[in-house]
Amino acid sequence: MQQVIQRLIGALQRSIDLLLNTPTGRMVGVGLLGLVILALLTRRVVRLFKKPSEVSLVDPLRVVDLTAEPLGKTSRVDLKVHNMPVRLGVVVLAPLGRIELPEDDELPSILDGLVPGLGAFIEIDTPIIRTWSNQVSVGGFANNLALHMQVENQDLTETPWCLVAGKTKRPDGLLLVTLALAAATQNRLGVVRLEDESQWMQAIQVNQSGS
Repeated sequence: MQQVIQRLIGALQRSIDLLLNTPTGRMVGVGLLGLVILALLTRRVVRLFKKPSEVSLVDPLRVVDLTAEPLGKTSRVDLKVHNMPVRLGVVVLAPLGRIELPEDDELPSILDGLVPGLGAFIEIDTPIIRTWSNQVSVGGFANNLALHMQVENQDLTETPWCLVAGKTKRPDGLLLVTLALAAATQNRLGVVRLEDESQWMQAIQVNQSGS
């Protein structure tokens, strides 16, 4: 083995001497150097003009597939969005700042604080409940959620679903609330953003005597 290594080292030294000490060797060396430089430049140019890969804003772990979820009924009178009968399908909560997320048993009272009687639909419609990490605004939260509420890769405005997103005051800060609601047929509401707490009762109508 040692003899083989010595032979390889000797051959390498002779190759280096040939490249450095003969005209032909120097020409070969310059050519090889030119090829290396050309390869590096080509790689740099390709990287410069290469289209950057798109970064997905969708977190697969947060996606809610609404495709198989029940829809609303046109005959319903107890829950409406802008006077359109709907079913409460998903409730998503997120803190605005550093506040504690409420316990599950607090959810009905939180929804009642938005619209009196809305909390009853936690039991009536058995919606999916999700919590998200801290958010910075109602608009950003709603837009992000719209990407994660999926119906066979369709835009929400092409489906019976819509989102109503707003906020509510808690003793330790503000809580963002987004409701995904399903009508009986396609509607164009998409994402309804509420900037003030008083707008919840303008957007959502609850008829506590309805059935």
